[in-house]
Formats: sequence, C-alpha cells, structure tokens
Amino acid sequence: MNKEPINNCLNKKKVVHIVPSFGCGGLEKVVVNLINNSAHYNVKHVLISLTTDFELAKEINVPVEVYCLGKQPGNDIFSHLKLFKLLKRIKPAAFHSYNFGTIEYHLAAKLAGVSCHCALRPWPWRR
Repeated sequence: MNKEPINNCLNKKKVVHIVPSFGCGGLEKVVVNLINNSAHYNVKHVLISLTTDFELAKEINVPVEVYCLGKQPGNDIFSHLKLFKLLKRIKPAAFHSYNFGTIEYHLAAKLAGVSCHCALRPWPWRR
C-alpha cells in the first residue's frame, strides 16, 4: 500500500477521539493503532480523555493533541460544558467515541457544531 500523504496541505482535518480514560486496555489500544496507522492521511488527531489516566499515550508515535476533561465520578454535567467549550475552540471535522462511557458526549459535540459523528461499540449487538 502506498503510504504517501494523500494531501500534504497545512490545513489537516481534526478528528477528535473521546475515551473514558487512556489507561491500559483494548479500547485504548484500538485508538493507538488507528492513530499510528493513519499518518498518511490528511488528519490531525485530537485525543480527549474524561479522566487523567494517559498510560497508553506514550505508544502513540505521531503528533497528537491531548486534552483531559477532568470528569468527576458519577454524573458530572460540567464535563459536558468543558467538552462543548473545547470543541468550539478547536473546531474538529469529526467526533469519534468508542463505547457507552462517552456516547452521551455526542450531544455536546453536535451543539458545538461538529457535523460528522461516529460511535464505535466494541461488543456485538446480535441476539
């Protein structure tokens, strides 16, 4: 596969990846692999964690913006407000969540003007 950049312009599209935490786990490894294997695309990755655990961030080998919302245990409505303000400031092209721990944040992303949304659930929904 050709690994040359598709579009080598300065205005890369920002893709936000939001995770409950970025500690050691399968979901986090999926995000690391996705980011590391997309360097040839015209994308700038933004990693947002609800908590301060960033253990697997050291495995990312491409430039990435990293933010922490500092979510408190339980229902923390202020984390939604923090995300809204952050998204208004960084203006991402896409918002990607990975499980039910972050799916509720799509509303804040929609209200912040992010038009492309993706929610990945790592377990099957078959009967």
